[in-house]
Amino acid sequence: MITFIHTADIHFGMENYGRIDPKTGIHSRLQDFEKALNFCIDVAIEQEVDFFLFSGDAYKTAHPTPTHQRLLMSCFLRLYKAGIPVVIVVGNHDNPLSFG
Repeated sequence: MITFIHTADIHFGMENYGRIDPKTGIHSRLQDFEKALNFCIDVAIEQEVDFFLFSGDAYKTAHPTPTHQRLLMSCFLRLYKAGIPVVIVVGNHDNPLSFG
């Protein structure tokens, strides 16, 4: 049997609601999305899944900030270190040629 975790539409960069944390300078919505993605990664590692499927829209726009890129890669690095392959499907917000 093959096991995997599937998630999508994290939309790092979506900053509706919330506020900027004065200590870190990071928007609370970004922290929320990072926490949600890390929850999925925690489960993937605990369950020793065969792979992690991310079906696009990692960012709000096709031009993420370095902070957003760094946060996403630090999350995926945890999977890499655990030996879990990550399969990424490009979403409409990830492609600069799409309408998203």
